[in-house]
Amino acid sequence: MDYSFTATGGDGLMPLAISFVGKTFGSDPAASRNLVERLLHPKRMAEHAPSDMHWLAQEASRIAEVDPELVISIYDKVFRHVIKDDSPTQLGRSQILPMTSNRRQDFKLAQWALKEKFPDFMQKHPLAAVSAAVKVARAYRDNEHPLIEAVEVLSVKVGDVEAKLCPDLSYIWAAEHKAQYSDDAQEIVDSFVDRLLQAPDQEAVAFAKHVIATNELGWLWARLFSVAAQRGGALAAMLWPWAAQIEFLQSPDAMKDAVDLVAAGYSDRSTAERIDLENRVSSAGFPNASDPMKAEQRFQRRVFGTIGAEGLATENAKQVLQAAIAQNSSVSNEPLYRGGEAEWIATGNFDWLREKGVDTESAENSPILDAIEASGPKATNDEPPSPRIAGAKVLQARLLHSPLTAHPMTIAHGWEQLTRTIEDVTHKWETVQLLSAEERSFVGSIIANVNTVASLAPLGDPEVGKRCRANLAGAAMNVARLDNAIALEVESSIIALAADSSPDVRFEIAWRLQYLWNVRRQLAWKLVGEFIATEQDARVLLGVVDFLIRAANVEPEHVGAIANGLLSRKDILEDDNRRGLREGVGSLIFHLWVRHGQGGARDAIDHWLANRLENKIELGKGAFYIREGLVLGYEQDNATENATRERCQKLAFEIIDTSALGVEAFMSADANQHTDEKQAEASNDAALLDKMADQFLFAVGPTEIKNGKEPRALRSLDEQRRFIQDNSHTLRRVGDAGIPKTIHYMLQLLDYLMSSAPGPVFDLVSHALLRAGKLHGYQFESLGADLFAKIVGRAIADHREIFTDPVRRVILVETLEVFVDAGWPAARRLLYRLPEALR
Repeated sequence: MDYSFTATGGDGLMPLAISFVGKTFGSDPAASRNLVERLLHPKRMAEHAPSDMHWLAQEASRIAEVDPELVISIYDKVFRHVIKDDSPTQLGRSQILPMTSNRRQDFKLAQWALKEKFPDFMQKHPLAAVSAAVKVARAYRDNEHPLIEAVEVLSVKVGDVEAKLCPDLSYIWAAEHKAQYSDDAQEIVDSFVDRLLQAPDQEAVAFAKHVIATNELGWLWARLFSVAAQRGGALAAMLWPWAAQIEFLQSPDAMKDAVDLVAAGYSDRSTAERIDLENRVSSAGFPNASDPMKAEQRFQRRVFGTIGAEGLATENAKQVLQAAIAQNSSVSNEPLYRGGEAEWIATGNFDWLREKGVDTESAENSPILDAIEASGPKATNDEPPSPRIAGAKVLQARLLHSPLTAHPMTIAHGWEQLTRTIEDVTHKWETVQLLSAEERSFVGSIIANVNTVASLAPLGDPEVGKRCRANLAGAAMNVARLDNAIALEVESSIIALAADSSPDVRFEIAWRLQYLWNVRRQLAWKLVGEFIATEQDARVLLGVVDFLIRAANVEPEHVGAIANGLLSRKDILEDDNRRGLREGVGSLIFHLWVRHGQGGARDAIDHWLANRLENKIELGKGAFYIREGLVLGYEQDNATENATRERCQKLAFEIIDTSALGVEAFMSADANQHTDEKQAEASNDAALLDKMADQFLFAVGPTEIKNGKEPRALRSLDEQRRFIQDNSHTLRRVGDAGIPKTIHYMLQLLDYLMSSAPGPVFDLVSHALLRAGKLHGYQFESLGADLFAKIVGRAIADHREIFTDPVRRVILVETLEVFVDAGWPAARRLLYRLPEALR
């Protein structure tokens, strides 16, 4: 590695040098640590982090076996480092698909790799991994959510132990555990939380103590309290005194989870402890709030309401809760921020109105605003609808009888809250079924008067009327699914809203078309026909396509005719949603062909294959869609599934073969014919071949194969042999023209299939390596060399009988020589030992 640091051109050897240091770290830990620390030096990282850190991340597990403290530093430095440079970098050596990335994306791959290795690090070196998670969390906060203004870091003491709490606004940006689009740093914290949930008591307590000693982030405090509330037991007992501190109960970041933990363990606390906590909560102030008295009241109602009247020890706390119940103003322990549109309604924070000059305390405005607060936050899964409906009735009455002097913005947002509540209480199937006849009637009356509501609402905000109509469109479809009678009652409203001037309103109808299937199917088809004929918004049409995919299994002929109408449309708006619609159409057409043998769908696919560059989005999504069909029915003899599988496999071959022909035509052409247009076509063909070929591996399950678990499909040797027989010509075609990444994925699949048919599998492996692999430089890839050595080593050790064929022996030597010439020691060792191994 010293040479790679200093020599001209040494950077080209750095990936190998890092790999060698990782593999031999234990032979001289001190010297190896010094070399890794040189990689982590800020000056080196500023210039080389995108490449160095990718390779260093691959060695993190080996380094951790000897020096876990150094791995903590690797996590810290890699996640603290920021690269904003988007200058292009080259990926791979393919002449056909010159795939490019950029420095920022390359560096992100290193963070991703460390995230992937974190669960193993946590398993083998738990306390070191906890330290790494704290550092990663801190780096993420500093980089992605820095505090604009200086904040006071609070000191909190329980017994002789002192800890820190720093407000970080994580109640906004880290409100949920395992959020859908988490960053790699967030997923590392999620992984720590998962381990904390599952760990034995003694280990969980040790983890928590380690976090308390090293962490100040409200984010991690909240996660500790959340886990403790779920687990109970020793962890809850240890953390309860911390959660009971006013600093945590008042912290926006930790409040929700601290209150949950306090309430969960309240019955286990002594009377003296409960009196002390209730007195501290009652005397807690909010001097910086816009309305300190109201903030204090809400805080007390939140804490005491979550504990429950039966658990409270002081008369004052009981009176606070009784007053809240009497005024229908209970405050549930919901997160302070949910991330949804207009969530100010749920929090009762009307600062934004005050900033616009609205007197929120006036006799004209405050009753409406109080009713908005009382209507409650977004419903939870198990919350009955009746209290929300009662709150909505109060809000409606106050809006209808509001003084003429009430501010228009107050009225407008009151109507918006009312319609949001109606949609929310009907949104979940489990909840809408609980509505009484009288409550259904109330909801129906609001929906039936959508035009009146919309005309009243925009007085303060021209966008509010649109949002009100969108809410009621969703509510109309929500209640229509209950039964045919109710669907008939709201049918006119649904038809009107489906033709609304706003695509946001029409979207709410389109994405719920399946709700009408069992109650008013005729209405669903009517709406579909109108959307297909006139709708120009891609997002709305995508909702229709989703419905058509579902309906195709029952009425394929009907759906096929409608799909043809959609394909003929040329006036759909080109916007950010257009790609999603094209992908949806690709899924629909492929579904109609492989599942139902629709001739019109087959014609469309043939047209796309003849014009691959223009239709790459539809073809790419279609290739992904038929993944499961490639392995369907091998475990049982079902005529329908067999026919579907055969169509999927035949179509996959046609896509791969057609794409391969395009690649081969480009490769065989003279260099002067390699125009930009031809290059684009060949690149697209290579990408389409890659996507289609990958589906064979993903259908079986790459993660399961990698981890030695039961795959998703092809579990028995007999199933695997039949699969190889059915698809050997397709896999061989992949070996003719695939880029290195395509070849690598196929070899992973073949490695799994080796035991079922070693001879045919080896033939496919060697063909791919000697044809497309060699052409595009697969032998120069380190991952490729490792996988090749594994496959060939297995074939020689476990299936040497296949090499009694002299032709196959010659091919084996040729394949080994390709990797020997590329300089890989593992291939050289296999070649030298070959005579003895095959003896």
